Amino acid sequence: MNSLKKPLASVLDAHQALHKTDDAFASNARLLQSLWAKKNDLPIEQRQMRLKDGTVRVLPPLRNYVQLDHAMQHGSNFLTKTIRQAVTNEMAANEKRSGADRKTIRPDRLYSNLLSSQPMAFNLFGELKADLGLASRVFKRLFQSRISEVTNIEFEYSPGRGNAKYTEDRSAFDVFVEYTGPNGKGFVGIEVKYAENMNVEPAKFRDKYKVVAETSGVFVPGAIEALCAMPKPIEQLWRDHLLCLSMQPPVNTDYAEGAFVFLYPQANKACYDAVQGYAKRLANKESFQSLTMEAFCDALHAEEAGGWVEELHERYLGFDRIASMSL
Repeated sequence: MNSLKKPLASVLDAHQALHKTDDAFASNARLLQSLWAKKNDLPIEQRQMRLKDGTVRVLPPLRNYVQLDHAMQHGSNFLTKTIRQAVTNEMAANEKRSGADRKTIRPDRLYSNLLSSQPMAFNLFGELKADLGLASRVFKRLFQSRISEVTNIEFEYSPGRGNAKYTEDRSAFDVFVEYTGPNGKGFVGIEVKYAENMNVEPAKFRDKYKVVAETSGVFVPGAIEALCAMPKPIEQLWRDHLLCLSMQPPVNTDYAEGAFVFLYPQANKACYDAVQGYAKRLANKESFQSLTMEAFCDALHAEEAGGWVEELHERYLGFDRIASMSL
């Protein structure tokens, strides 16, 4: 795994990318987004924090936050017209949903925050949603004999938020790819990460987690008990994987087969460590795979997906260009 050194504080500050709690990868990623914002002349959002006494504190500017009105009007966070249209369609469809069917999509995070993994999911898969032939070629390259044809791609997808048939919680896949293959109808549920450090507060444990895990039969002895403690670095991987397992035999028969894929940049050590920590708890890894953004971009290049792939790589993975920056 390639690791990154934290850029000099003077460099980060000069490019309005200095955030004291960022680890090395997040610092590099935030700086990349700052450079991309500057290249595209995007206006900065003025961030504020309301204090307990009711007063408002103005926060130091970070260039990865684009002025929200501008970002929503121009789709500044998205790489192509096709991707912007995918976002527009998704938001319009979500406005018509209610209750458990409504997807969790925060407009500020989606439109304004260049560093967020949610808009990145659209930038990675929006063009593929519009061209299922391209999607089929890319996914066949990545997953070989499992996939014959991609039939649909959805964003922020769950088969049933809070539904006892599955895991009873509100977990959802960032990207959901349906396909046909030699074994019938299948799916790939994808969790997309970029600068996350995996140090999030664990979700509340639900008894259904243990039921699904035991029924699936894919865990090594002792792993389920350890996972029921909801260990912080890997509990989201477990919940997403359980959602995947709950949609296929032997738990349910929605699909003939399915896999959970954790997609992340190879230099994000926190994501790499979480993958390694989770994988060692599995006796059968057919339903769990990790995929680096670099490998995904390579597949897009190999299938000649278009010039937007170069922009995608420069924006999210162009760390070589900042390695020698100094002030």
